[in-house]
This record gives sequence, structure tokens and C-alpha cells, in this order.
Amino acid sequence: MGEINIFCSKKFNSNIQCIGYLHAGIFKHQHSLKRIHNNNYNPDLILTCGKSSYLELKENFKNTKIAVEDIGCKRYLNINKFLFIEKNYFQEDICLVLPEGDIDDLNKFIKFSKSCLKAYPNLKFIIKIHPNMTLEKVKKRYKKFTSNNLEFSDVSIEKNSLRASFVLYCGSTSIIEAISFGLLPLYLNNNSDISFDFIYGLKNINRIINCKKDFINKINHYKKINFQKLLNENLNYAKQIYSPLSKEKINNIFNLH
Repeated sequence: MGEINIFCSKKFNSNIQCIGYLHAGIFKHQHSLKRIHNNNYNPDLILTCGKSSYLELKENFKNTKIAVEDIGCKRYLNINKFLFIEKNYFQEDICLVLPEGDIDDLNKFIKFSKSCLKAYPNLKFIIKIHPNMTLEKVKKRYKKFTSNNLEFSDVSIEKNSLRASFVLYCGSTSIIEAISFGLLPLYLNNNSDISFDFIYGLKNINRIINCKKDFINKINHYKKINFQKLLNENLNYAKQIYSPLSKEKINNIFNLH
């Protein structure tokens, strides 16, 4: 759809500058983002939200007329204010869950959480509902699933990180904020051949989960290693995804003076 809009704009007026903004990082299999078309279908400028996506796209488009500029984003504020929280990790095995904004994805995570609880009743899951949904409607729809060990939440990831030690996710970009607040990541893959792991470039530990047994094994592995070192590595990685928003660059690009 973006390529068609660019083509139509340039056909209408060849002087129109077509600019795209990448508001999140890049997934492993996001090939369409890097595809190079005929000039009439390519943007003139791509703006990125952070250093890592800037460097990746800069290299990808180095032999083209497509310019790339990192202007940052507001999400950096959440990443930058992080201070390692003084809390007792692993006092309880509490896991924050980050489904995406559709019912199918929410169902997938609820089903997985319930299967883990049947086998390991000492676990606890906090399912952070997506902003597209309301807590009242979710609680009403999944009333029979709510228990002392499974709850739904609409409070911030920062506040939930005070209770949880782990975070279970799949394609949610909120994983960046979660790891920046000290949560230890677990990626729910469900034996899929395609990765939607938004932090696939973070390779300091194997965090892939395909079944409830994997989930428990990964939790126990975290408890045995120097996870404080991982926390620092995770935070540094998060800071590469989002840069501070640069009003100066925005003003220069759009001639806003």
C-alpha cells in the first residue's frame, strides 16, 4: 500500500517528497521494509526511531537515492529513566504477559498460561492487556479464567515490573520497555518457523519457549546464572532501539522555524 501511495504522489507531482517514519525497530523477517523498488515506488527519506534501525537501513539503502535519518521517539523517555529496581528477584515466580492487540493473540497467551498453571500451580501470571482493549470487557469475557494465579492488568509495565521477574511475549514491541525495567524475557514461539521476536538481535541467552516444560526450564536457568549481567546487556540493547526525540532534526528536515 505504501509503494502505491508513493507512486501516485510522484505521478501527480514529481516534486513531492515522500517520507516514511519507522516508529519501532525491525523484525527478523521484515523483508518488505528493505525491498528496493523502481525509484517511483521508493520513499525519498526514511526516518527511524533509534540507532539500530538507522544503521541497518543505512547499510541496506547505501547504493540507492533513499536517505535515512534517525530522529528518535518519545518512547526513549521510558527507557532512559530506568534505574535497576531494588527488589527480590525470584521471591515468587511471577511473569508479566504481553499479548498484542487482538483476541486471537490474547487467547493464545491465556491458553498457554493456564496450561503452565495446571502443571506448576506455584506460578503467577499478570496479563497486561493491550491499549486497544478495556480491562472491564476483558475481565467480563474471561471471568472463568481469573484466579489468584492469573490476573488481568491495565497498569503500566513499569508498575508491573515491581512485582514480576519475567516477561512472556511474542510480537509485542512493548518488550523493549519491559526489559528496560529489568524483566527477564521469555519468547513464546509455539513451534513457529517464522520469528516475531522484536529483540531477536539480543543474543545473550536462549529465551525461546515452545511448551510449558520449556517455560519452567528457562525460569530455572535464569535463577542459576548471573542475571544481573543480563539486565545490563538488556538495557543497553533497549537504548539502541530508541533514541531521544530530536526536535532540531525534525525542524531541519521539515523546515519548521
